[in-house]
Amino acid sequence: MIKAIASEGKVDVVVTRKNGSDGIVTVEYKTEVLHEEDHNAIEKVDFMPVEGTLAFKKGETEKTIEIIINKRTDEKGEDIERDETFGIVLFNISPAGAKLSKKSSQIIHIVTDSESKRKQEALAQLLKKIENEEEIPWGQ
Repeated sequence: MIKAIASEGKVDVVVTRKNGSDGIVTVEYKTEVLHEEDHNAIEKVDFMPVEGTLAFKKGETEKTIEIIINKRTDEKGEDIERDETFGIVLFNISPAGAKLSKKSSQIIHIVTDSESKRKQEALAQLLKKIENEEEIPWGQ
């Protein structure tokens, strides 16, 4: 499973070519909506769907697929809690002798950047405390 932090606005999926790097190998990819879970990400709402073909040239062993994660906010403009999944699948590898591994698909889990959110809340509390202390006269 690949974790996508919603506040980063994108997720990079790295595809690795193994067992040699002679010759050209191509493989197609596309994102997929998952239907078997409650927390399904929705195309064009939660993420922008992508599809295409990766071409590994001689000597290339790694390619990256970038998927845009859409920002979602409530009526106050604050980030909405995220817990959604979608998939990406590899298929149609060429030439005929090339093979896909058993990991030809991955689940991508969109989550809220909770650590950053906690830091923002802690900073807001600290600033409020400082403001309140400034209102107290020196003698008190």
